[in-house]
Amino acid sequence: MPSLRLSFLTLTFIGVFVVLVKVILEPKAGTNLVKYNPYTFPESIPITQWKFDKSQSIMPGKKDDGQFFGARNYQYSQNQLKVNIDMHYLVNTTGNVNTFLKDYYFKNPSDKNPDLKVKQQPDIGFYNIFLYDKKIQIISCINPRGGATANVSQFFLNRQRYDYTNKNGGWNKLISWFLGQEELQDRRCMWTHLSMPIGNLPPEKAFVEIEKVWFSWYDWWQMNFPRA
Repeated sequence: MPSLRLSFLTLTFIGVFVVLVKVILEPKAGTNLVKYNPYTFPESIPITQWKFDKSQSIMPGKKDDGQFFGARNYQYSQNQLKVNIDMHYLVNTTGNVNTFLKDYYFKNPSDKNPDLKVKQQPDIGFYNIFLYDKKIQIISCINPRGGATANVSQFFLNRQRYDYTNKNGGWNKLISWFLGQEELQDRRCMWTHLSMPIGNLPPEKAFVEIEKVWFSWYDWWQMNFPRA
């Protein structure tokens, strides 16, 4: 038993040493190794109890936090309620929701930062929900593995938990990274922004309705996240 433990520690030490040498000699190792292709979003995506109205491609803006490989707007209705959803497919991102909001939705200096409330839902993950411009809004990052995230620390915690496990590659992934064949972290994200005009609804009711949309939306993307 002690000899087995010693062998494991030796292999671990060698692995860590090799990685450190690789990083020192090639600081950009494991960065941008995968050549991503533009993602073609579906024309429509089902949402439980909501009617699909239309969708259209949208042009992404600045690239302060990652590279864009596709974006699309979706619109749905349920009686008098309307939901607007913007999707942006990013790679090599840090999952910074504040940067995303600033670059795409609050561009004018006069725009005040919204009061974001971070919430967590089992089997979904984290998301920011807030009231702004008479609309209930949700913004979150759907991850390739692990739950949705609402900030940088949550995003990288997912990377640590899921990108390095034996299930997702383990030592084989480390070797592929060392040989320059694969990225060590899968830093992709489906930036999701939902908005619903509250109209005559009490804000509490609007919060409940948009969360139902978000949960259904997340379930679909969890099963259909683009392959790397």
